[in-house]
Amino acid sequence: HEARVHGGFRAPRSRRASHLLNLVSKIRFNDLAKVLGDHGRADERICHHTGGLTETVAGFVLHPATGKMHVIPGPCCTGTYYTYELEE
Repeated sequence: HEARVHGGFRAPRSRRASHLLNLVSKIRFNDLAKVLGDHGRADERICHHTGGLTETVAGFVLHPATGKMHVIPGPCCTGTYYTYELEE
């Protein structure tokens, strides 16, 4: 089937995210949260917190149409997302 999620990057993490999102029929917040917390293989891991040079310090899911932003401090595989909403 044709991929619905496209990215200009060929990095393993980008390919992994596209693959995971293409598995669902309609992308919802929980799907994005799972992708951000995905550990996959070492070279394609999206949530990265092994104590190396780079590490996931926060995650963000933005929904411009509703004015909502979901934020998780720290690794995206643990913790709680906090939702912030713009007021008119």
